[in-house]
Amino acid sequence: MIATKDYSTKMNSEVKYTLLAQLFRIGYDKDGVYAYIKKNFVRFITCIIETWDIDTIKLIIQNGTLVTKKNIDKLLQIAKEAKQRKIVNLLSKEKN
Repeated sequence: MIATKDYSTKMNSEVKYTLLAQLFRIGYDKDGVYAYIKKNFVRFITCIIETWDIDTIKLIIQNGTLVTKKNIDKLLQIAKEAKQRKIVNLLSKEKN
């Protein structure tokens, strides 16, 4: 997946999205990783929230294009359901 930059490779979702989060954080293949995350954003962010990856959540918010007025309520709902208070707080600040 990394060598070929084919992020559609089938594998365990948690492993895949955790790896993509790490690639996103270090800036590896920025355009390719970003495009895949954007296309699969709800699945990606759900996994990131459920695994309590606060560093990636912060970077996604800082990115400025992935968290939008259209999806912020859905993200808050996912974080609340996962009982991730710190992430709920981060997203709530972003919404306001």
